[in-house]
Amino acid sequence: MLKHKISANRMVKRPFTDKLALLPSETYIFDQDPHSDSLDFRIVGRRRLINGVEAIATNIGLLAFDFDSSDLGNFEIIDFNGSGEVPKEVMSNNEAIFNLQANRLRMAMFVTACIYGVHAKRSNTSLLGPLYPTLDDFFNWVEADGYIMLPSFEIKRLKDRIGAR
Repeated sequence: MLKHKISANRMVKRPFTDKLALLPSETYIFDQDPHSDSLDFRIVGRRRLINGVEAIATNIGLLAFDFDSSDLGNFEIIDFNGSGEVPKEVMSNNEAIFNLQANRLRMAMFVTACIYGVHAKRSNTSLLGPLYPTLDDFFNWVEADGYIMLPSFEIKRLKDRIGAR
């Protein structure tokens, strides 16, 4: 259970997720039969980058990132539950969250470009069906027993994106 810090001025601090996943391609899968329609999210590779970010690849092509051990992790959201003018600290926090997510997306797309660049070079082909995720295209996830697990509402969003496979 998450612990919330409540101050006298009715501001609540809570942890902001350090994990996000994205689907950077309509076509690429890893270590799975291309004709399979199974969505089992099995982890097929993982690396901890020099900056502390952990990058995880799943067999369906979903790339997951854990920012907990990096400069892009361990952030708190500040919510204001009072009335009247919203404190500047809360407004600054909202802007910082936006900037944090933009930086996380930039890092995730850089890692994705590296993965796909290596693949393109090794297979002597151009990239097929790349997607250009935005901040709205992140998925929440947790890891369990060698699999990436998504909440049911996230699975529905993901199925909408990979339906053409």
